[in-house]
Amino acid sequence: MLFFIYGQDSFRSRLKLNELKDKFLKEVDVTGSSLTVIDGTTASFSEISNSINAPSLFARRRMVVVENIFASKGQTIIKDLNEYFKKTRPDNNIIIFWDEIWEDKKNARTKTALFQFLKKQKYAQCFNQLSNTETINWIKKEAEQSGARISHQAATIFQFLIGNDLWQVKNELEKLINFKTGKTADLNIVQKKEVFIEESDVRDFVRGNFDSNVFLLADSIGAKNKALALELLEDEIDGGLSEPQILNMVIRQYHILLRIREALDRGYTSRKIINVLKLQPFIVHKGITQVRNYTLPMLKNILNYLIKTDQEMKSGQADIRTKLSLMITKL
Repeated sequence: MLFFIYGQDSFRSRLKLNELKDKFLKEVDVTGSSLTVIDGTTASFSEISNSINAPSLFARRRMVVVENIFASKGQTIIKDLNEYFKKTRPDNNIIIFWDEIWEDKKNARTKTALFQFLKKQKYAQCFNQLSNTETINWIKKEAEQSGARISHQAATIFQFLIGNDLWQVKNELEKLINFKTGKTADLNIVQKKEVFIEESDVRDFVRGNFDSNVFLLADSIGAKNKALALELLEDEIDGGLSEPQILNMVIRQYHILLRIREALDRGYTSRKIINVLKLQPFIVHKGITQVRNYTLPMLKNILNYLIKTDQEMKSGQADIRTKLSLMITKL
């Protein structure tokens, strides 16, 4: 039995993988001795084929999970695996290929015979990144499963602040629910089902530090939400951050977005972007969501404007608040 679980949304695809593994451990091998997980980025063809062919001593079948084979550093392993599956059908054992790869015309690995073969399998499942609306609905459902309720408007603001990275959404939502649960406990309301998350809770708790607001500022500019972008700019200046600090952090953010946009245009996967750009996974996943609002020329123009503003500021020729506000209003 051959599974292929792949796509940009590694959160939901990982949940699916864990679901299959848990089912195997519960129904086939509670000891876990027949379950093998292989790092496909460094594995050799022989390591994978030997694991697939190895007999199971304590269970009626084996489960072999190969993660991120399409990020492999091997020169021929993709071709070798394709040739292997032309001759072998793992009907008895369960073989799962889990990967963060997604179909992209600029990604040569999705054109390989192995990728095309795997995606046609009966148990192939692609997890595309959720749209904004789907993420909002996911937030509402996830809150309910955690014993809380969140208004539609609060979920909308939550999505706008955090984006579509479900790893980060889940983490921030859990923190917010725990915060609200503790608050209601102080009021002698102990049942989680009575926790209700309102718009004000999200605005007060989720926005966090300036780095988070720079992400939101970039989102609001890309979405041409001028009112929110101007509000964020004013909030940070009025909050005590110096204008040079704000400009430097905005420039840094757009440098990151530019590099991520260039990498995506070259067909890089998120894992490869993380490795090549040496950025934290959260920064990359967040950036991938944001750059959907930008073309490469747009990012270059914005960055050039910001750098020029920085030069003018250092020579006393520019007021940061005015220059950034002007950039936003001209979008």
